[in-house]
Amino acid sequence: MAALQRSLVAAPDDAGLADPPRVSDERAYLALNERVAQAKVPCFWPALPGKRPLSVLERIGVVRLVSDIAGPAGEDEMLALIEALRHAPRGDVVEIGASSARSAALLAWLARRYDIGQVLCVGAWRTETALHAFEIDLVALAQGQLNYLRSEAADARYAPGLRVATEAFGQTEYEGRIALLHLAGDGADAARDLAQWRPHVAPGGWIVFDDWTRASDMRRAAEAFTMAEETRIAARFKAGPALFVQLKR
Repeated sequence: MAALQRSLVAAPDDAGLADPPRVSDERAYLALNERVAQAKVPCFWPALPGKRPLSVLERIGVVRLVSDIAGPAGEDEMLALIEALRHAPRGDVVEIGASSARSAALLAWLARRYDIGQVLCVGAWRTETALHAFEIDLVALAQGQLNYLRSEAADARYAPGLRVATEAFGQTEYEGRIALLHLAGDGADAARDLAQWRPHVAPGGWIVFDDWTRASDMRRAAEAFTMAEETRIAARFKAGPALFVQLKR
């Protein structure tokens, strides 16, 4: 025993002695497994046939993957985005009011998994530090399929053949029609942004009004839209603080 103790003391830091899993880590995984496995999938009549659903383990894995990334998206909203993109047409996935990267990371993973299209994030990023954190969180997931415009949504130019080039993510070309439009941010300009970007949403595409339960401007925009477009809406449901609306095909 004394010899073993001396050898452990003398062993270098990288000697390959792995720390055992902490009980708290194991409990966190078990709790996540239970929550996601038992979570109810949003119930709606989709405008388009669904692609193969993720397995329970895949849903748990992708939620775990993006949960450590900064952002407000909760598990209910993540699971709803999985179902929305599973029933989405081909096209671009656009996030307006991007800031932190959690929802963008999930959208990028799902767009690749379901072969939807490219992801475009539009945000102002008031500081270089905030933008750099966004880039760090997404650079390993982008793989040529995600890029961003540092701009107010009203000033962004979006059209077929749009090419966006950044140092972090290289060059990405966009189709110019939207499979899913995610309106995030504080909702202050939600009605204006919706009016500008809604015409680009493809038949069968989605509009997600994020944080509409707390942001009054987002709520007003969502309510006005659903009333005015009632005959063009195929499906509608709530998940966490977000309202999901799918247009008819």
